[in-house]
Formats: sequence, C-alpha cells, structure tokens
Amino acid sequence: MNLSTNKKIVLVFALAVTCIGIASTPAPANDLSAHLGYYFDSEAVSLGFGMLTGLTDNHPRWFFNPNAEMIVGDSDMAAFNFDFHYDFAANQDLTFWAGAGPGLYLIDQPFDDDLEVGLNLLAGFGKQTGSVRPFIQGKAVVMDNSEATLAVGLRF
Repeated sequence: MNLSTNKKIVLVFALAVTCIGIASTPAPANDLSAHLGYYFDSEAVSLGFGMLTGLTDNHPRWFFNPNAEMIVGDSDMAAFNFDFHYDFAANQDLTFWAGAGPGLYLIDQPFDDDLEVGLNLLAGFGKQTGSVRPFIQGKAVVMDNSEATLAVGLRF
C-alpha cells in the first residue's frame, strides 16, 4: 500500500493504543490468535492476528479482543479492531459470543487512500479447552462502505 505520512502516523498510533490496552488490562489470561477470513462485499481475503484477554476476574465472561487484519482484494485494506465480546456459555467446552467494537480501516484505492472508522458487530463460537482452540466468527462492519466478513481461526 502506498500510504501518506498522516495515515502512517494514525496506524502507528492505533497499534500503540492496542498494545497499551493489552498491557494494562488486569486479565486472568491472554490468548493469541490467528485467522483467515473473507470479506463478501469486497470479494477479498483477510489474514489477521489478535489477542483475547479477559477484562477482570470479577467478570469472567467479558473479553477484549484487539486484532489487526490485512485484507487483499480489488481494494486492499488494513484493519485495526478494538472488539469486546460477551461469552454466553463460559463453563462448557464450546462457547458462543456476541460483541461490538470500533475499527480503523485503511482502504487502498487506485488513486487515493481512505481512512474510515467503522463499528464492528460480531458473533462467533469456538472451543474453550485445549492448548489450540478453533473458532469461527462472523462480523458486520458498519461504515461508508459496509462489509460482511466470516473468519475461521485458532487461539493458543
């Protein structure tokens, strides 16, 4: 992507805020994740990485899930997501969650780059036990060029 200096500064700032948020969260445990996804409206494939961390010991079903994605298609994108979700079945082998969070989307267009703020609405389910836990998650991104995406991944 050919990014302007201002957009590079915004992306570095977003990554720094994500790292500070992860480091300062009083969490019982942190999990790393990697996922592959598909953006239906853009007909684009994504590769993402993230972290899942509990918010507090007092509320074990609430999670912060910052993540970043590279999306490759007709218009390439980079996304920084600051998602939160609630686990509905926290004491079973499989869990279902729903959540939301803001996202920064840098869209690389043929003659211009565009930075958009979106609202992520997400739901998913996955395995809770084991050292490697598969998951699947659907997400609607509400922004000027709204998107629907589906991702499969692993937490470890």
